[in-house]
Amino acid sequence: MTKKLAQAAEGRFGINLTDYAEYLTDDIRHLWLRMHANLHLYNRTWLGVPIKQHPSDMVTMQEMIHQVRPRWVIETGTKFGGGCLFYSSILEMIGHGEVVGVDVRLLPEALEVLKHPNGKRIHSLHEFDSVSPEWLAKLKSILCEEGPVIVILDSCHDKAHVLKELEIYSKLVTPGSYLLCCDASWKYCADSPIAGEDWDWNNPHAAIMEFLEGTDSFVNDMELCWHKETYFHDGYLKRVK
Repeated sequence: MTKKLAQAAEGRFGINLTDYAEYLTDDIRHLWLRMHANLHLYNRTWLGVPIKQHPSDMVTMQEMIHQVRPRWVIETGTKFGGGCLFYSSILEMIGHGEVVGVDVRLLPEALEVLKHPNGKRIHSLHEFDSVSPEWLAKLKSILCEEGPVIVILDSCHDKAHVLKELEIYSKLVTPGSYLLCCDASWKYCADSPIAGEDWDWNNPHAAIMEFLEGTDSFVNDMELCWHKETYFHDGYLKRVK
């Protein structure tokens, strides 16, 4: 039946079977992500600490960290601290690098990860607005030792805020490394129970697209995110120059 529908589409719309199969696969992925988000299936833990990431993204991020071997991993939107603990764990396994986290309001759980046996590569956690001049000055003083820098943006997801983060933190990312923008999948959750009224346009994905239009230093690395089971739709941004 599916093959007949695909052949009918090919004849009516001029879509080849390969492109049609990719379209159907993407449609299924988007529906799965909507279900994932609306049922809160992303509420998992890393070593007992909440981490709001898709399992496929966690596998991809450890591949990225192992490949880049960063001196610094910077995360905005630390929340419970599970993300920082995860990055610290991977860095400990490769024996290199430190994590710096920032959130406009650090939760008590986040401060506890500093005491975790696998949190020893967390350099520090800070309570600031991720785009405030005070925080950026503090961060500059922390990054005194040079080396590859990975940045993961997961704070306020309003388009204007994300775009400002992209413009600021893109300057910190080193060539060959990555700037990750979380929850670009919001656009696929518009008109669902968890969605805000403006999620169809006011989302991280819209910020990513506008950012990429104004730079030739970053590209969307589709090869790294080949599985597409991700909350980072078009958000694995690699600095190429």
